[in-house]
Amino acid sequence: MLSLTKISFGGTSAIVTSIGLIVGLTASGASRGSVIAALLIFALGDNLTDALSIHIYQESERLESRRAFAATVGNFVTRVAICAGFLALVSVLPSGYAVGVSLLWGAVYWPGCRGSWPVVAGLIRQWRSASIWQRRSA
Repeated sequence: MLSLTKISFGGTSAIVTSIGLIVGLTASGASRGSVIAALLIFALGDNLTDALSIHIYQESERLESRRAFAATVGNFVTRVAICAGFLALVSVLPSGYAVGVSLLWGAVYWPGCRGSWPVVAGLIRQWRSASIWQRRSA
């Protein structure tokens, strides 16, 4: 059964890191291919190590093996699924639009993972900062 507690940590991490990669790499002038490669590395490599780290911690706390495994798999699948959404946006949208739409996409995802909406204002501030940075570097 899917519950907020099983996906909240993984979901939040995937959203924040994906948006950070997209905004940062796009602002630095990285190619679309570079942004996609960074998201793929994050989606598979970083998320796998984080999920395994959580699993090792849960085992050290003597959580039942089945529950620990289910939490590990749930965490990893949540992260990869969220990253896949951001990958799709970066793949089909021009760079300038990908940043703004990714921020909005994160604003939709994040409250669902956290169970609240206050983060939207923070995402809007990040988007404005990224827009200002892009205009200055152009």
